[in-house]
Amino acid sequence: MNRFALPFLLLLLPGVLLPGAARGQQSGLGVGPFLGSAAGAAAKAWVNNQYAIAAGLGVSLESDNAMHLHADYLIHSAEAPQKLAFFRNLGGDGLFLAYYGAGARLKLFDANRLGARATFGLTYAAGNEPWDAFIEVVPVLDVIPDSDWSVTAFIGWRLFVDGMPSSPTPRFRTSWTD
Repeated sequence: MNRFALPFLLLLLPGVLLPGAARGQQSGLGVGPFLGSAAGAAAKAWVNNQYAIAAGLGVSLESDNAMHLHADYLIHSAEAPQKLAFFRNLGGDGLFLAYYGAGARLKLFDANRLGARATFGLTYAAGNEPWDAFIEVVPVLDVIPDSDWSVTAFIGWRLFVDGMPSSPTPRFRTSWTD
């Protein structure tokens, strides 16, 4: 099996095994797979209706074979995507949220590196369903062991589970005409 087959299967597996198991649940903690310059598990916890903490743990798909760990503090906006007709008409019952934030990345094993991240992304929050999907681009400035910069990108989705306060997603404005 090539090195991209397993991460791709991990992206699909939860959706196949749990297509309706969490339907109706909506909480502030979401967990799911991500794929990009690394593949692994992503988590997101809402702090309030605009701010969230997101993290990921995975394996780098670059040539360094490193463990990849990142964490970000994110600020969300429903207004920016809703100004574009493309996103207003595309969302259905869901909502597109633009976000940006800052955080850190740690890579361990073959290439030990610590760096600062600036995250820019777009999330589709699936209305009253307990999931979201995201795509993000992340410039990274490594500072340990030496200075270097790179740009990483990720796609993924998260299933929101019980145990945390209600997700702020329904509180965002769902149409620009409201």
